[in-house]
Amino acid sequence: MARRKSLSRLLGLLISFLPGGPDEPSLPSSVPDPDEPGISPETRVARRRLLLKRYEKEGRGSGR
Repeated sequence: MARRKSLSRLLGLLISFLPGGPDEPSLPSSVPDPDEPGISPETRVARRRLLLKRYEKEGRGSGR
């Protein structure tokens, strides 16, 4: 059972590196600019939160 689980996890990791089909939208590789003119305040706040989470994951914004 453990072998099957590890094989399944390995296949999932490998499949995630394959390019998507033409019908699938491409995911952005970076967070859009929160200071872009013309966006709503809610979008601006959401983009800033994404930036903060990204920096915390990289260990830059955790304050430790």
